[in-house]
Amino acid sequence: MLYEEIIKIAPMLPILHNEPFDDKNYVYQVKWDGVRIIANINSNKVELINRNYKYKTLQYPELLTLSNQVNAKNTVLDGEVVVLKAGKPSFESVIRRDKAKSKEKINHLKSLFPITYLVFDILAKDNKPLHKTPLIDRKKILTDTLIENQFVQLVEDFNSGIKLFEAIKGQELEGIVAKKKTSLYIPGKKHKDWFKIKYRRNQLCVVAGYTCRSNIVNSLLLGAYRDNELYYIGRVGSGLTVNEWNSLTNELPKLVITNSPFVNYQAKPNKTFSFVKPVLVVNVSYVEWTESMHLRSPVIVNFTNNNPSECLL
Repeated sequence: MLYEEIIKIAPMLPILHNEPFDDKNYVYQVKWDGVRIIANINSNKVELINRNYKYKTLQYPELLTLSNQVNAKNTVLDGEVVVLKAGKPSFESVIRRDKAKSKEKINHLKSLFPITYLVFDILAKDNKPLHKTPLIDRKKILTDTLIENQFVQLVEDFNSGIKLFEAIKGQELEGIVAKKKTSLYIPGKKHKDWFKIKYRRNQLCVVAGYTCRSNIVNSLLLGAYRDNELYYIGRVGSGLTVNEWNSLTNELPKLVITNSPFVNYQAKPNKTFSFVKPVLVVNVSYVEWTESMHLRSPVIVNFTNNNPSECLL
C-alpha cells in the first residue's frame, strides 16, 4: 500500500466486549470519549480527517502546528480529539467544536472548549506505511516520533484490564480498550484484536410519554423526580423486542394525558408523540449524564415493579 493511500483506509475499530479481562498478550487503554481523528502530516501541511472521511482541519486550529510535534518529514497519526473538564472528557463540548463551521464560531468555541489530541497509533512515517507492523512496534515508533505538548498527548498503556476498568469506574469514564500486542492495523471491525469494554450505569426512570412511527411506539420519554417534581431526562428507543413495542403500542394510549407531567419539558402533543400518566417504571442503562442532565445512549434493561417515587435524580 502506498503512503498516499494509507490516509484513505478506514480506522480500525474495537469490537464490543462485555467484561474486562487480563491477558499478557494485550495492552489496555482508557477509552476516551471524543471524536476519532486521523492526522495526515506532510512537511508543514496538516490534514485532519474523521472516521467518516470528512475533513475536520478547520474545526481544530490548535492542531495546525502538529508538524512541529513530530520527528518525521511526514507521518499519519490516529487518535481521539477530546475536550477535558476537570480531567474528564465532555462529549457535548467536543461535539460543539466538531459541528462548528464558521471561523468566528470556531474561534469563539476554541477559547471556551480547548481540545486535546490523544494519540494512540501511527500508520505511516517518512513514506513508510506501518499498518502491517505489529502494534507493539508501532507504539515504539510513535513514542519516538511524537513530541507532546498541551494540545497533543500520548495515550498511556496499562498491563491489567481488570484494574484499569475498576479505576475508570471510580472516575466515571466511558470504558477501556484492550488491544492485542501483535495486532496489525486492520480497517473497520474485520478482526478479533481490539475490544472495547464500556462502563454503563443504571437509572430507574418513570415513563411519562412516548413517540410513534407508522402508528407504532418507537421510543419512551423518561423522567425522574427531584424535590417531588418530575424532570425530563431523555428518550430511549433501544432494548425492547418487536413484540414488546407492539404491546406498548396497545397499552400506552390508555394512559394518555393532555398536559406535560414534566417541569422542564413543555410541548403540545400531536400524532407523533403523547404524554402519559407517570406510573410505569423502567430500569435503563446509560453511558453518562450530559451537561443538560439527559441520559446519553440509554438502553432499556427491563420494566420493574418499583414505585415511581423511587425514580430519583
